[in-house]
Amino acid sequence: MFGLGGHKKAQSKAPWSIQILTLDYLVDAILQPENYALGGVDFFEQLANAAGDEDELQDVQALRFSEAHVQPAGNLATPDQTFADWELPLFEQVVAIVPRDEASLQAAQKAYSDYVNPINAVMYAGPYLIRANVMSDDTDRDSSPFSTAQVVPLADAVIDCQLPGAKLAGYHVPWLLLNGAKLHGWAPA
Repeated sequence: MFGLGGHKKAQSKAPWSIQILTLDYLVDAILQPENYALGGVDFFEQLANAAGDEDELQDVQALRFSEAHVQPAGNLATPDQTFADWELPLFEQVVAIVPRDEASLQAAQKAYSDYVNPINAVMYAGPYLIRANVMSDDTDRDSSPFSTAQVVPLADAVIDCQLPGAKLAGYHVPWLLLNGAKLHGWAPA
């Protein structure tokens, strides 16, 4: 009727709850997945597709969030603050991305579905010591997953900020994406 028969209204995805760990802050926020769906490719697929190329990662558009709770991870005197809107203009500040709800976790794990081989490891990234299972897309345990991808998933991670007086210590994260560009080094545990 009225020329609308058979047409369905495009459904927007529910917002994703994620955390962004930067060199200095932990940000809990809401990301609207449809804002990052380019040609049917969602935010996590964009990361996975660009993961082997630092230039392509820099092309990932600025991250815009709502309901952002920003807290220092180290020993900064900055108080915890909440902002209605928050923008992270450069991916180079990102150490890790943590999906915090089932929808974002499923989207991230789908984008990185080839990464199924765990390597128990210790990593130094920015000011953080991270103990986790590095997920690799290669069965060769001598092959570094960071040699072919800059953004790599980790499972069962424990993150400690190494700065004196740090606020972030013993933080357990079931699954995250680590920006390998922030690695100082890593070793199998």
